[in-house]
Amino acid sequence: RLRLQQMAPLSETAALDESEALVRRLGDRFSRVLKPAQTAKLGKYDVTGVGINLVISDSGAMLVGAVPNGGSAAERAGIAYGDEAPP
Repeated sequence: RLRLQQMAPLSETAALDESEALVRRLGDRFSRVLKPAQTAKLGKYDVTGVGINLVISDSGAMLVGAVPNGGSAAERAGIAYGDEAPP
């Protein structure tokens, strides 16, 4: 996160590359970064897993970027839009 805060604004390609590297470091085979075209194709399906969509704010904070789906694990855990994910 500190590295992101120190970086200049990224192009879309560079932002996707950084996001993919971050998700790879999680070591979670179920987490992935979708490119905009993939997201558009999948938009009609519920593919959010536990119901969390994360965005990186201009300040570098990782935030919940969408309201968790009703009945999702995220909603049951009390996660809400705008919550900051711990580093």
